Amino acid sequence: DLDAQGDMTKAMGLAYGDNAANWLWPDAPKALADCVVRRTGTTLDVVPSGDSTTVLQTAHTDAYSPVNFLGERIAADAAAYDFVVIDTAASGYMLEMALVSADLVVIPVPLQNVDVEGARRFAKARIPLLKEAARVIVVPNKVDRRAQRVMRESMIDLAAVASENAWAIGPPIPESGDINKAFSMGRDVNMLRPQHEVAMQLGLLADLVLRYHAEYVE
Repeated sequence: DLDAQGDMTKAMGLAYGDNAANWLWPDAPKALADCVVRRTGTTLDVVPSGDSTTVLQTAHTDAYSPVNFLGERIAADAAAYDFVVIDTAASGYMLEMALVSADLVVIPVPLQNVDVEGARRFAKARIPLLKEAARVIVVPNKVDRRAQRVMRESMIDLAAVASENAWAIGPPIPESGDINKAFSMGRDVNMLRPQHEVAMQLGLLADLVLRYHAEYVE
């Protein structure tokens, strides 16, 4: 979790910690094995975020750390993992590091306030950092079925940006209090309500990620 807000850390029901900063500190990083937290009953290891992650953002600059620093740490320490998922802030040098090391980028976009020009600026500034074979999935998020006209117009705008950049459009994720409820309990929504529309759409997104990963490996 490389976002100082620690949303992923909280979503996993974990306490804030210095784990991410300790693993990626530029001068004397700790071993990954000393920084991961295993979620009980799962095969998921988490490297929690905390206040020190903000300091980590400033400790790494393009003048101090190479942009492939994160990718090298992952290659050296995380080779045994099937997948490495990185949650980043929306800007900053750590985001650039994550993009450079990524095989696949998932961008959640709330449909209530789609910033088309902002998405275009993001594409122009950030997407050139990606590997040539890397894929991008834009996920319409917080889709409110009650505001169908607004949602439809937002989807058209989002599809236009995706088409311009050869991005894939992922399955829309409905607005649902079950997501926040699951996060507050430290559980994923699939465990809370496995047949709920949110869980099913997230399952489709996971299938898409797996398919693209298989294509990338091939």
